[in-house]
Amino acid sequence: MMQIVSSKSARAAARKRAGGFTLIELLVVIAIIGILASMLLPALAQAKAKANAIKCVNNQKQITLALKLYSADNDDWITTSWHFATAGLPSRTWGTIIQAYLSSRAVMWCPTGQNRPGGNRDWDASGSFMNIGINWEISHDNFNGLGGSNYGTQPRAYREQMIVKPVGTVYTVDLGNVAIPGVNPLASVQTPYGSQPVSGKASAWLLVYPTQSSTFHQYSNLVLSAGDPDYAGPIYRHNRKVNVGFVDGHVETMGETWYYDGSPWLNGLVGGP
Repeated sequence: MMQIVSSKSARAAARKRAGGFTLIELLVVIAIIGILASMLLPALAQAKAKANAIKCVNNQKQITLALKLYSADNDDWITTSWHFATAGLPSRTWGTIIQAYLSSRAVMWCPTGQNRPGGNRDWDASGSFMNIGINWEISHDNFNGLGGSNYGTQPRAYREQMIVKPVGTVYTVDLGNVAIPGVNPLASVQTPYGSQPVSGKASAWLLVYPTQSSTFHQYSNLVLSAGDPDYAGPIYRHNRKVNVGFVDGHVETMGETWYYDGSPWLNGLVGGP
């Protein structure tokens, strides 16, 4: 009799197991999965942000190397930021000028950057979308306003040998913010730590002082408006930091203390600490 009861109990247990989870068991499993997801997703997001920041650093290393190779092939001249149409050549941005030294146009775009509302601007119709900017204070436009410069006679770009402190002079930077005039670096851009730049600045390509474009060579007649889409300040899109390439070729992840009116980091005749 005992054996018959045990056999029936075993069959009943087997049928229960074949029927799957109970409702309570399913709810417990779902709750556990939810808890695990809430723990893992932030870590995955941080890992992705870190990977993008590393990729941005590598991109800027390629860009600074390309700029140095260009200088080596052009009598030590730093490329102009914008070359007006001359001698049958179209107008070109600095990004287009150095394309021959780059593995891909894609390195000109930081993967963390947001797209510009309405579409990113292709400045010289070359496919060179950029959210990495060059330091205008050492690059300028092509000499003497050739090809119809709106700004009159300008200083030519520097030669690399003219840079007093290459290790402390900014060459390239994550760009895309409205700059705010002043000497307080903590208030020098409109959205210091957001990854979403102000509308119209997402594909800017020239880094300038917040107040005006240049204080070098007695040239300072180009005063910028806050909404000018070409010129911008740095954007701290990598965990409240910004990737910066320097004239000596190294790339550094920096905080918010270096960018302000009169900053030596942009001045090729001085250089940062």
